[in-house]
Amino acid sequence: MILIIFLISHILADYVFQTKNMAEKKKYSIKVLSFHAAIYSLVFFVTYLLLFQISLSWKSFLIIAVSHAVIDVGKEKVEAKLLFKHPSLPFFSFLLDQILHISILVFVLCYFSLEKHTNLYYQNIEAMPHFREIVSYILLFLVILTPSSVFIKKMFLLLSTETEEDSGTKAGNMIGKLERVYF
Repeated sequence: MILIIFLISHILADYVFQTKNMAEKKKYSIKVLSFHAAIYSLVFFVTYLLLFQISLSWKSFLIIAVSHAVIDVGKEKVEAKLLFKHPSLPFFSFLLDQILHISILVFVLCYFSLEKHTNLYYQNIEAMPHFREIVSYILLFLVILTPSSVFIKKMFLLLSTETEEDSGTKAGNMIGKLERVYF
């Protein structure tokens, strides 16, 4: 259950609380990238306050916060150097970025045995009826709304010859068609 809550926090911090403008500007501005890293850290800090005995889990929080910033800086530097040489880079760097972030969350959860260090507040909430179902639906809802749309957009960019700026309308059109076929 902690992993699901971590994934919710990750999606909130990496997608919901990061505007499209921020996502674009962090490619060129260390200030914007630092602001994003601070938002990510703040979201996880609140998550940690709600879930864990901080005295036993602060090291794992630091690993999550610092690794997120390092991964994002690395991704932006690689994309800046290689984007024009490899048009498939945005899609694959997006996938690798998310795999690395989620791997860090899983590693921290397992290595520090965080399930054993939950606080009384979380234990009481977890005992509530339907807690697991509600949290699972929240994660599903967030995945459908945010990362999946970024994934689909980057996948269409990979399959097309257009630039990212030119593809917004056409990608949206294609997504709309796929939605109609699905429903």
